[in-house]
Amino acid sequence: MRFSHLTLASMLLGVIVACAATTTGGGDNPNVLTYEELQSVTSSNSAYEAIRLVRPQWLRSRGVSSFSGEADPIVVYVDNVRYGEAEALQSMSLPTVESIERIDATSATQRWGTGHAGGVLAVTTRRGG
Repeated sequence: MRFSHLTLASMLLGVIVACAATTTGGGDNPNVLTYEELQSVTSSNSAYEAIRLVRPQWLRSRGVSSFSGEADPIVVYVDNVRYGEAEALQSMSLPTVESIERIDATSATQRWGTGHAGGVLAVTTRRGG
């Protein structure tokens, strides 16, 4: 009986350690690219290229229009102002970007209203940077 308690306790400890190892610093969010992550992409000059290299799945539209059958565009907001579609980020200089967040269609619709079936890339720029 004692062996099973020890085994259970060691398994529980292993799970706790594994969970703690996967949460480093509390700031790791797969839906956010930070300034530090963006700066690690030295070969890119634009925000679009940085996303293409680091999180390419963000540039794939997720919604499909029921009328045309085509993918709905990903909408970009810069500092909470509509900026265009994802390709507009090709003209945005990477050093001006503080962070980029991928927001799903449902959350985007709740925040900005309809017209975001492809999701949103919300860019926060560096103030004075």
